[in-house]
Amino acid sequence: MTTKHTQHIGRRARLAIAVGLVCASLGASAGDTFKMQVHPKETPGTWEIVHGEYNRAITLLEIAAVRSKLGRDQGPILTNLCVAYTKIGNYETAAGYCDRAVQMSSHFGVAYNNRGVLQALKHDFASAAMDFEAAKKRGESAETAKFNIERLGEQVSVSNDAPQDASAKSKV
Repeated sequence: MTTKHTQHIGRRARLAIAVGLVCASLGASAGDTFKMQVHPKETPGTWEIVHGEYNRAITLLEIAAVRSKLGRDQGPILTNLCVAYTKIGNYETAAGYCDRAVQMSSHFGVAYNNRGVLQALKHDFASAAMDFEAAKKRGESAETAKFNIERLGEQVSVSNDAPQDASAKSKV
C-alpha cells in the first residue's frame, strides 16, 4: 500500500469512529429522544456537531456550502446543516436544509431520518412516520429509523394523553 492510500484509510477509519460515536450517543442515555445522524462523508463541521458545538458547525458548513459546487458535494453539507439547525431549535431554517438534503440525497436514508426527527419535533407525526419509513428502506439508516419509529409511537401516545412541549429533545 502507498502512503497516500494508508492515509486515506486512516482518515476514513477516524470518520467511521466519529460517526459511530454520534450514532451511539443518539439517545443512548435518555429514552425520550429521537436519533439524528451526521452524514458519514467527511464534511466540515462534523466534529463540531458530534461535540455539541452546533453554531460553530453551522458556520463551517455554510462556508463549505458556498465553496462547493451545486450538485453532488452539497448532500452531506445540507444533511449536516439540517442536524445543526434542528439541534439549536431553528426549525424553520432546518426544514429548508432537510428538504434540500432529501432532494439531493434521495437514495440516502440519513437525510430522510433527520427530516423525520425535525417533523416529529414539530409534532407533524404523519410526515415524520413517512420519512422514517423511507429511511428504514435505505440500509445505512435502518436501525436508527426503527428506533425513531418506536419513539414516534410513544410520542403519539403521549400527545394523545397530554399537550407536548414544542421543545422536545433529539440526540446527536
